[in-house]
Amino acid sequence: MKALFLKFLEAPGRDTYLAVRNALIASKHYMPYSKEMDGVREFIDKGKYEEVKMILHASMRNLLLSPRAHSLLAYVNRKLNDLDGADREQAMALACCKGILATGDGTEANPFAVVRISDEYDLIEHLGRRFMSQEIVRRGKQYLDRVTCADDTVFWFDITDAYSQLQRVYADDLLDTLADDDF
Repeated sequence: MKALFLKFLEAPGRDTYLAVRNALIASKHYMPYSKEMDGVREFIDKGKYEEVKMILHASMRNLLLSPRAHSLLAYVNRKLNDLDGADREQAMALACCKGILATGDGTEANPFAVVRISDEYDLIEHLGRRFMSQEIVRRGKQYLDRVTCADDTVFWFDITDAYSQLQRVYADDLLDTLADDDF
């Protein structure tokens, strides 16, 4: 996947983004609803920048295409006076946004493809919009997020892969629970 990601960074576009995205989704590390970034803000608020770097670097196999993860790394690198690292991570965050934008036009007919739901919020912020509401819409086997912004702009995101992974995890958890119970 590293070679695909480097190729993507050299030319962030539809094909290179989707190649990395597909490899990530197919990997055993793919967890679109993972919580790695949940406690990061608290560490940042406490000035624990090295801890943030450790958390995000340890999770990068799952967060590789997350604009937020790279933006957070850029921020903590700046705080640690690693300006080259900050610039590199900020360039990666921008490449991730460009990749998402290249996958569609954000309409229902041609939604943006994302890896994680947080990517939707990151892209909306990148576009200078403010999130207002979100609704999951099912179209046959496809799951879409319809996101409305404060200025009434609507963007559509294809979350089929993330939603399918969530269903697999819940099914596996249910099977594990049933196997543990005495019937």
